[in-house]
Amino acid sequence: MKEKKKRNKKIWIPIAILVLMAVLFVPVPSGTYKDGGTRTFSALTYKIVKWNRLPGLGEGRYEATRIYFFPKNFKSIDALWESEGVDECAYIETEPGNRLLGKPVIYLYPEEETEVSVKLSLSDGALTCTYPAYNDGWTVNALPNGTLTDENGQTYNYLYWEGEAEMACDFSEGFCIKGEETAAFLEKALKDLGLNRRESNEFIVFWLPLMEQNPYNVISFQTENYTEAARLSVSPMPDTLLRVFMAWKRAEDFTELPKQKLSAPERTGFTVVEWGGTEVKSSKKELGFSVGRYLAAKHGSSMVVLDDTPENMSNPELEDMYKSPVVMSNRTKRDLFKNLDTGDEILIIHGGIKESYPGGTGVYAVLKLKDGSIADIPQKILNDMTAMGWLEPEITE
Repeated sequence: MKEKKKRNKKIWIPIAILVLMAVLFVPVPSGTYKDGGTRTFSALTYKIVKWNRLPGLGEGRYEATRIYFFPKNFKSIDALWESEGVDECAYIETEPGNRLLGKPVIYLYPEEETEVSVKLSLSDGALTCTYPAYNDGWTVNALPNGTLTDENGQTYNYLYWEGEAEMACDFSEGFCIKGEETAAFLEKALKDLGLNRRESNEFIVFWLPLMEQNPYNVISFQTENYTEAARLSVSPMPDTLLRVFMAWKRAEDFTELPKQKLSAPERTGFTVVEWGGTEVKSSKKELGFSVGRYLAAKHGSSMVVLDDTPENMSNPELEDMYKSPVVMSNRTKRDLFKNLDTGDEILIIHGGIKESYPGGTGVYAVLKLKDGSIADIPQKILNDMTAMGWLEPEITE
């Protein structure tokens, strides 16, 4: 009998050890959050968080996997998010559309003297400056050393252009660099991205004066976002194409973000190189708050009739003069205008307002203040919007 008890004890000891090890070290799903889809997996000694979060009010997504060991694993998800130190304004678009693409230049290096044609197509935008003149495309004679000659015999080091295009900047990966360390950082980064010394020098000379006096610069090199916003066509087709485009923004404090991996293909055969950049202004300074009346328009569009009536206005008959319609564009992945009816009073958080009639703005958040009806919309605005095709005629009758 004693021997049987000993055998049972020997069996239960390893089982108990396995159970204890599982509790201590084997993570199990412990939560899914409505912040974009963050998931947690917990054990007694650590927690794994797969961040999939929509920070702030913008369209950017923060994705990362982190392990938090004891005692940090017992902190709330909000406390862990705070410890990530993510600068949420990096995920908010500033002025939707009309992003200035600063000094992109194009170098052409054929293997032998070649006539080359280059064309650009900007997404929802236009070229604002070119040299030499674009004239529906460039056609130049290119030498292997990069010297370009136009039909008039004028020579150039590169093709220069500047323009505005609809482009979202992705800061989910990148670098946060002290202002005084920007030159050294760019020298290494541009080399990793495939630029030669001459190209890197010209890049740095252009951007450094705008960056080195800042406390910090948050930098991310754009790839697909840029190539989709500014499509480049070269004939004959190059063997190697390098397009380096830097999005950057000033930061007052250090911002931790996942490090971006930089690489480039080997430069072989006919090589085309382009570099450019854009400064992204901090949207925390540019977002505005406004109150108005919601107006449901045709084809699923949403408008708001803003009320800028002065506080000291004493004549109610003049109040409608200070009300203006604005078309709202949803700048988030949430359905901001769900459950709103025409006439409802709303508060919106928005970007800049386009000066047109009707105006236009990107909206990041909507709060319904109280119910309303179409009677709360000035009749003149209803008539104008109907005449301009924004409303169905029966709505205003």
